[in-house]
Amino acid sequence: RQGWYAAGLGLVFGLQLLAGHAQTAWYGGVGLGLYALWIVGWQQRDEPYRARARGLVLAGVGAVLGVAVAAIQLVPTAEYLMESQRSGGLDYDTTANLSYSPFRLVTLFSPNFYGTPADGSYITKGIFFEDATYIGFIPIVAALAAVVARMRKRRDLPDHPALRTVPFWALLALAVLVIAMGRYGPVFRLLYDHVPTFDAFREPVRWLILVALALSVLAGIGVGYWGRGKWIVFWSRLAAAGGGAMALMAFGFVEFGQPDSPNLEVLSRGLVVLGAWIVCAALLTLVRPDEATGTSPLLWRSAVLIFIAVDLTWAGTGLNPTVPADFYDSAEITQPAGRIYWFEDYREDVTFGTEKDEDELPAWGEIDGYFNLSDYRIARDNWREVRASLLPNMAMLDEVSALNNNDPLLPGHFGDYVDLIEARGAEAVPLLRAAGVSRVYGRTPPGWDTIVQNDTITYTEAPDGEFPAAWLVSEAVWADSDEQITEALTQPDWDPYTTVVLAGKAPDTLPDEPITGTVELVEDQPTKRRFRVTADGPGFLVISSAFYPGWSAEIDGEDTPLYRANLMFQAVRVPEGQSEVILTYWPRRFWIGALVSGLAILGAVAWIIVDSRRRAPRSTDD
Repeated sequence: RQGWYAAGLGLVFGLQLLAGHAQTAWYGGVGLGLYALWIVGWQQRDEPYRARARGLVLAGVGAVLGVAVAAIQLVPTAEYLMESQRSGGLDYDTTANLSYSPFRLVTLFSPNFYGTPADGSYITKGIFFEDATYIGFIPIVAALAAVVARMRKRRDLPDHPALRTVPFWALLALAVLVIAMGRYGPVFRLLYDHVPTFDAFREPVRWLILVALALSVLAGIGVGYWGRGKWIVFWSRLAAAGGGAMALMAFGFVEFGQPDSPNLEVLSRGLVVLGAWIVCAALLTLVRPDEATGTSPLLWRSAVLIFIAVDLTWAGTGLNPTVPADFYDSAEITQPAGRIYWFEDYREDVTFGTEKDEDELPAWGEIDGYFNLSDYRIARDNWREVRASLLPNMAMLDEVSALNNNDPLLPGHFGDYVDLIEARGAEAVPLLRAAGVSRVYGRTPPGWDTIVQNDTITYTEAPDGEFPAAWLVSEAVWADSDEQITEALTQPDWDPYTTVVLAGKAPDTLPDEPITGTVELVEDQPTKRRFRVTADGPGFLVISSAFYPGWSAEIDGEDTPLYRANLMFQAVRVPEGQSEVILTYWPRRFWIGALVSGLAILGAVAWIIVDSRRRAPRSTDD
């Protein structure tokens, strides 16, 4: 039934690719490919070569089928990636951001050893949930038991088939753990320099998803080898004594030693929990049901399950804080006349807080970043201020248009434009006006009004309230490269309302007289915008919407060129008089992907049906 399995693999892998996180899906695909190679290359090494090759080919066909199933999403994603700032790969420092420090290995056994952001006690840098690989103390011990059992019974594998895959899962966990160390490990730089895709994703810690998978599989295998022999009893008693002594000493230090550092208190509490968990695991081993203990198997299994449930519940408590349903009601805010823009450093401060030395840490109740990665309580307890903050992405709840957001993957020209604003700072007024921005957070452009929103946030607004979505200009500057466009946009006398900078070569005839007129936005849909334009001469309609493949323009029903204007926006040549301009977005690649996905799904289902019928036993007449 290998064909049936290959088709099923394609459907399941396609669903994983459609789940929405490309990085996680890719790592899952890497793990799947390595497992297929292990099965064919090692576990089935006694099988005929042709059968093994056929199995490997079918696995590859299943993976390709999965890609085809997800083409409806992957094709436009590939287009977006090629248009993004990552089309040429990421630099090493960006890629190696959030590397897994070897000091965090202890959190495999005690997740809150360095504290937890659930109560504000997290004392290390990094992001807690990105580094988390905790599967439970008993499961991690069971995973180690599987490795030990495999080494002890390597000569009796025919009698222990569950142990056959232990080397793969153990090696996978170890290898991926080394990769996840990123800048702290010995191999990530080599992989970044020489292996494709390693320069496409950030944060090596996300490889830990394969570590969690491997350890979980090992734990499931190891449970069957949780024995109670003479040496296990000896080491369990020793572990119980050592864990108990560790917990008591650390507890005494916290309660009576009066540690003069919050960090020492957090580490001491981490030792208390780790010691207590060692004692519990050792005691459960010592009372494991057999003839010597007489423990009820049902009672013992129930105790183990309860301990694991309590352990995982404790580890996850407070990591998913909730807010009242009122959070999603309309906030009391002052609507801006146009778009808003958050300068990056100010956005980082308001969102995550500023880095401080230990003696500068804010007292509880003092806001230091609503979404401080070391203390989740700030956002939870100040949810009304968070709701009205108009932080990037949060502004969508009140339908406030924002120029920038928290998306790490941006169209290339859009990213360049934002970088240009960041570089110009308070002097970026022409760039802000060209983007329709009327309110900025973090800078005070000359002549703009400063307004205090609350105790944490201050913004500035342009003194005039006219921020059109589109406008008419007669003067155009043409540029052959983005460097020339940038140079033109940064000229001190550039005014976006009188001059547009266009990418490409100038046509033969151009308007040369100033024009006046009106622009009315008649229809505004995500994939269609319609303008009614009246002009006393030929000119250009400049639209402060992002230029992107798939957009097309027509004037009075006739197709017309759509130009890339002011580095990242749109422009159309309009004639004298009254005209109707329609901009339409038709993602051709999306529909190509949809066609491929539809055919792949039909093909996979047909393959399963045909293979099932072909292999179904035929009835015979007596």
